[in-house]
Amino acid sequence: MTYSKEQMAAKISQVAGKLGVEGAWLDAVINFETGGTYSPQVRNRRSSALGLIQLTDTAAANLFNGATSAEVIALHSDFMDQMDNVVYPYLEQYAPFANESELWLAIFYPAWRRKPLDTVLPDNVREVNPGIDTLGDYVDNVKKRVKAGSLTINPTAAVSVGLPGIAILGLFLWRMLKR
Repeated sequence: MTYSKEQMAAKISQVAGKLGVEGAWLDAVINFETGGTYSPQVRNRRSSALGLIQLTDTAAANLFNGATSAEVIALHSDFMDQMDNVVYPYLEQYAPFANESELWLAIFYPAWRRKPLDTVLPDNVREVNPGIDTLGDYVDNVKKRVKAGSLTINPTAAVSVGLPGIAILGLFLWRMLKR
């Protein structure tokens, strides 16, 4: 099924709220991991990673009783279904999150989510993620997605989403002014 940007933004905000994080944080990492497409079928050609958060075979096996990422994503191929049954349960196991970097790194390299951002990644991780040599490189790339635009902080989407969307936009603007 195809969803509007407003529907996807509302779902991202809902799942983020259940995780106790800002919608913009979750939106940014989904934007980055899907190359801006928000496609639940997106695939990393260099690894087994698939879907909205690029679920790997290892992560899938741990969370879904030995299933591969392809099996999990085939079962949860719809955006809304994947948000509820893959993204949320995956992230819930690492919650709570102290900041956006910790959330993002829980998706990218969960074992190292609390390490210093200048930590150099192992060779095998760098091979499948060209241009990302440190944890900080990953965080910087996700931050660029926020600046490039996203579903939950787009003023048009926020108005269409209603009061929750407006609240998210207000939080984002407040954080930007606070810097």
